Amino acid sequence: MADQDLNQDELEAVSAYMRELAAASVHAPPPAPASLVWRKAQLAARRERQRRCAATLAFMEAVQVLVGTVGAAALAVWGWQDLVPSPAGPTSVAAVLTAVLLGAGPLLTLWDTFSSVRAARLG
Repeated sequence: MADQDLNQDELEAVSAYMRELAAASVHAPPPAPASLVWRKAQLAARRERQRRCAATLAFMEAVQVLVGTVGAAALAVWGWQDLVPSPAGPTSVAAVLTAVLLGAGPLLTLWDTFSSVRAARLG
């Protein structure tokens, strides 16, 4: 703009804007009291500790479900001959269905728990 001359309308618009800018108050809000800042920092640290603790508990719950499921599967394999007396009888079908149903619950719980732990770590 140094090479160009301002016409009268532009000059008046710029000077009006500059007067408005000079008249506007530029007061910043007062800073927050130190005690408030300290309290907010303490609350944020407490929330972070609670979040980490909850994530650890959720992970340990998943480990507990996994260990229980593996233990139940090991007991089922170990005692399979006692559970299934004849390979083609209705008892064997009932035993297999029971094992599947008993295994599905802990596996779904395990899936849900690991999903929530992953979501807590990401979010």
